[in-house]
Amino acid sequence: MLAELKAEQRHTMTEVHSIESRLRASESQMEELRKKNEEQSQIIQTQAVNQSAMEARFGTELEELKRKSDGHRDQVESLKQENQAENSRTEPPVTTSTQQSCQPDIHSVLREMSAMLAELKVEQRHTMTAVHSTESRLRASESQMEELRKKLEEQRQMNQEDLKDLKISFNKQVEKVKKENQDLETSFNSQVQSLNKEIQERKVAFSVSLSKDEAGHTGPYSTEYPLVYKHVFTNIGSAYNPATGIFTAPVRGVYYFRFTAHGLGGKDVSVVLQKNGQHIVEALVIQPQHRLSSSNGVSLLLEAGDVVCLKLRANAWVYDTGAHHCTFSGQMLFSL
Repeated sequence: MLAELKAEQRHTMTEVHSIESRLRASESQMEELRKKNEEQSQIIQTQAVNQSAMEARFGTELEELKRKSDGHRDQVESLKQENQAENSRTEPPVTTSTQQSCQPDIHSVLREMSAMLAELKVEQRHTMTAVHSTESRLRASESQMEELRKKLEEQRQMNQEDLKDLKISFNKQVEKVKKENQDLETSFNSQVQSLNKEIQERKVAFSVSLSKDEAGHTGPYSTEYPLVYKHVFTNIGSAYNPATGIFTAPVRGVYYFRFTAHGLGGKDVSVVLQKNGQHIVEALVIQPQHRLSSSNGVSLLLEAGDVVCLKLRANAWVYDTGAHHCTFSGQMLFSL
């Protein structure tokens, strides 16, 4: 599950990086168009300035031509007046020569002015054509940039929605994984506690003796008598009860038990190991005098709750001192 989530998360991050790359590319294109638009604007402004300068120059030249034309008209009028005055004082041939010499100069100036004005008009038309072409290109560029801006805005909104959906999906998956992790952690802790408990239950071992420090006989009795081993050497798992002398199996498994019996001569020394009240093994020694000891041991398959204890045979006795001659030990070999 974690591997699948990580794979899906990597796929999600790849999509996010792809969207960001596309967004950066769109922004780069828009920035290039903006720069081109600024360049076109500067070109148009330059052309407008040039056109204004040309118009100013044309206006200045036209004014100059007008002044020259006015001057020529004044000269013509002046010549006419002088010519009329001369007509009254001198012969006609002189006046005719003067008029003929002035008229060619005026016509020549007017032709030059007309030619210059025609050239200026042609140049102005070319300039206006270039300005209109530039303005058309600028409008087309602005239209393309506006269209690209709209597409970029739509793409940005789509990307934001995609990112929002991805974040929502990712957060849901994270919450799902967190919940699964919590469940797994709870289950794991429960299993750990159970295993720890089972391990603690499997740690079963005890060793006890019949007498603590005092010396003396136990028995004989007319019937079997339960022996309570009060001095505890070790009791791991607390499966042995020193108040009753009974061992209770905590879990199903194989257990090993060993016990010793010690006594004086003249009476039987006999101790029986019982499982759930049934005779299993016995440590027996018969000797008319002196000290005597016997021991025995057995491995048993016990179910949880089975009990094991030692009992003194009827008419038998045991003897123990602070040296702990009579002992009872057991341990779990393994659980089943």
